[in-house]
Amino acid sequence: VALSRLLVEFSSAKAWVSFSCKDSSHTSHGEAFKAAVEALATCNQVTAVGVNCTMPQHIQGFLESVEGVTDKPLVVYPNSGETWSNENNRWNGTKTNLNVHLPMWLEKGVRIAGGCCRVTPEAIFQLHETLHSDTTMS
Repeated sequence: VALSRLLVEFSSAKAWVSFSCKDSSHTSHGEAFKAAVEALATCNQVTAVGVNCTMPQHIQGFLESVEGVTDKPLVVYPNSGETWSNENNRWNGTKTNLNVHLPMWLEKGVRIAGGCCRVTPEAIFQLHETLHSDTTMS
């Protein structure tokens, strides 16, 4: 991954790397998500890895694919689960309640969670409240 090579030039810099993904095993560019995480696993300057702007239903597959591949914290910033229609110039579908997925994400190693496209501040607050109100998730 080019970013890990670039970080070497800035020895004090740290970064987390997240990938936008098109399905439950590939980045939007087409690489295997697992291979991308493997490529970053030994880079000490990369402090976390994960996915962003990805359909919530794909997240579990990503997390399962990297079990045992890295000990870095995992990051998830899924989109709302809706899809954009260029033809109709509008969003289609129903927003996903990310709280439904949070316990499994945490169980699979997620330590940083948020939201991307069409995930509202209220939904992020609900994630926060769920995380901090349930002692079984800490």
